[in-house]
Amino acid sequence: MDEGSFEILRKGFRVHAAHGNSFRIGSIYEDDKTNSLITIGSDITGDGKPNLVVSEWTGGAHCDFIFHIFEIGNRFRHIQTINAEHSDGADFENVDDDPALEFPMLDWTFAYWRTCFAASPAPLVILKYNGQKYEVAYDLMRKASLSHEDLIQIAKGIRETLDWKQEQPPVELWARMLDLIYTGNMNQAWALVELSWPDEIDGKKDFLRDFKTQLAEGPFWKDVQKLNKEET
Repeated sequence: MDEGSFEILRKGFRVHAAHGNSFRIGSIYEDDKTNSLITIGSDITGDGKPNLVVSEWTGGAHCDFIFHIFEIGNRFRHIQTINAEHSDGADFENVDDDPALEFPMLDWTFAYWRTCFAASPAPLVILKYNGQKYEVAYDLMRKASLSHEDLIQIAKGIRETLDWKQEQPPVELWARMLDLIYTGNMNQAWALVELSWPDEIDGKKDFLRDFKTQLAEGPFWKDVQKLNKEET
């Protein structure tokens, strides 16, 4: 049941309102911080205008963490609402050298996929303000590819896990694949499967088909494609 709400007034008139479970001005995790970066009136977008962030917690076992972002200077504007889903550690941070704050969060597309929630891998996504809204920051997410030697070592560790005795790939395999894909190294993710999968275990084609289907269902799929600059 909804328990909370908030409204924003400008010159006595309501300009925005929302109803939900629990809201807080600034970060929902304020009690855990000694120096918040998103106090009311802070310029978090870097465009010289004051902002307001209202964070929301929807409650429940797998609650969503939602951030409502506003411009509150000479004009009022609802910039964006970002749903970080299960990312209970998501918050605004200064990731690069410019004064604007970025929003790192996790992509939960693979929650419960072939495993329990607690073991589900969730790759990092970094959002950055583009002058109008927050979007995926490819330059901040992209990393150099692994050396072939490092890839072989990772594959060796995956091949040695006990999950293969049950003729099932270990979670570590697609966790590593997602880390590679979300840093712009998709080709190495496919190579890792080939290096990791024991010859005597069937199901590799089915695994890859199901993995790619799940990957394409994610909210950032188009951005992942652009990040990797290749067709899949």
